[in-house]
Amino acid sequence: MATLAEENAKHSVVYEDSTSEIKDDVVQLIGCFKTNTGPLNRQSAAFLLWHHALGQGRVADLVSNNAVNVCVSILESSETTPVDKSCAAGILSGICLAEENREAVVRGKAAGVTASAALHAQLVDGDGSLLYATRTLRMVAECSASRAVLLKQMEQKLQYLDLYLDFLYKRKDSVCVAHVCGLLAALLTGRPDIVDSAVEGGLVEALLHVMRKHKSPQTVCEAVSCLYKLVEDRSSWRRIINADGLRLLVDVLGPPPASVIDHETRQHRALLDPKYAADLRKEAIQAAEDAHETSKPSTPANGSHSAKLGRGKPVQGPSTPSKTKKPDVDPRTLLSINSCGLKWHHPNEDFALAIGSAAAGCLYEMATNEVYMHDMSRRLVASRLVVLLKAAMSSGDTVKKAKGKKKGLSLTPEQSEAAKRIVGCLKFLTMVNANRYRVAQIGAASLLIPLYEECMDTLLRRNAQTVLANIAMLAENGQVLLDSKLPEEFLVPVPMRLSKDEVNQLTIEFPTSTLRESFNQLAKERSEAALAQVEQLVKKL
Repeated sequence: MATLAEENAKHSVVYEDSTSEIKDDVVQLIGCFKTNTGPLNRQSAAFLLWHHALGQGRVADLVSNNAVNVCVSILESSETTPVDKSCAAGILSGICLAEENREAVVRGKAAGVTASAALHAQLVDGDGSLLYATRTLRMVAECSASRAVLLKQMEQKLQYLDLYLDFLYKRKDSVCVAHVCGLLAALLTGRPDIVDSAVEGGLVEALLHVMRKHKSPQTVCEAVSCLYKLVEDRSSWRRIINADGLRLLVDVLGPPPASVIDHETRQHRALLDPKYAADLRKEAIQAAEDAHETSKPSTPANGSHSAKLGRGKPVQGPSTPSKTKKPDVDPRTLLSINSCGLKWHHPNEDFALAIGSAAAGCLYEMATNEVYMHDMSRRLVASRLVVLLKAAMSSGDTVKKAKGKKKGLSLTPEQSEAAKRIVGCLKFLTMVNANRYRVAQIGAASLLIPLYEECMDTLLRRNAQTVLANIAMLAENGQVLLDSKLPEEFLVPVPMRLSKDEVNQLTIEFPTSTLRESFNQLAKERSEAALAQVEQLVKKL
């Protein structure tokens, strides 16, 4: 799909090549587009109008001369061609580039059909118009004034939810799917009543399906961001778990530590074959699509499109694929198999921070549940979050303020929001000793100390303080924290120690550490001290 800049350049060429005397006469061009009569045919007039819509100087003329209503009439007419509809949707998309015009677009109407209804119809029947229709709907929803009008037309509910679900499950075009996810996220903003109906209608499962199916970072980013709007409703948490979504949210953050991948590769070489992993994901996708189809009610005679689509029931978590020979180990328990469509990427790539921030936000909400927090911990989410925190703060530098004042940490709003979600999630995860060790050993203290001392955001500072206090409770972190110059107020006189099981697990993640040797030495010393005490007691007797 072409970008807006590419579209503008294309239509500029059409405009420059045109020899028509009316190419700058907006009124006549609209008349030709509407009636397909006059100096130009409909398509020639449409391309010139599209050029003016993408420009800055003539958009107001288009709006004031009824171009919006003409485009709606073209979209809803059964006599116009797909190319005509594509041009009409493209013109509306161009008009919507200016936020002040979006309310005029959504208020457009022709033959009793609203612009919203005409654009939504393109999600079913549109082909070339699909990109422009979804983009226009999204831009309308992202503006507060036009969103209010749109929701009023939709009777303050997700009137087209079934259509959206069907679109998310079936469409392969990543750009259009991203626009629909963005549209939904905008509609859900600040509307808990709509969030509740969206969760009940099956939107959680549809968004997880998008994350599992699509490989486009932009599309996955929009899907995770929309899902973040839904986790405010706690009823969505169980649906996420049932659809194997917790694993998916963790995998979106990035890969587990390389040492864990190496260990699992040695232990389960056959299961970690790339082709096998790809087959697992494909069958999980197919299972979700099949479940969506079977959840639809029977189609009533002469029923509307919404009735035909039906409202989906919750999709249960994908089971181990039946087409593949059942292995000795459930592949879903292996951390080295990526369950999301995205390839595991470097955390500084485009969209990676936005994706990670939204996923961390979902996990932050769910980590308040102790059971889910331990599920996350078993998937080594703490290690992945610290890597993401490093990326979030990579360009945040401390800046010196006026003489005599404290220096502050300079973070962009996006970095600050990402750090707030990541550190908030770590606050709950570091209640577990193993996570305390992971977070400290990967180097989180050097990131958390500046947040605690210099960050202007009160909640972020408080969460950083809590995480530092938690990791300081573990004796095995002593040297690392001293090297990081941890403030003295965090030092614990009688710290906790790792158990034998925790040491065995962490030795896999940190193979070069001396954890096991230190644990054995401490156990030996404790045994000798206990034996000495027994001997003294015996002597006294």
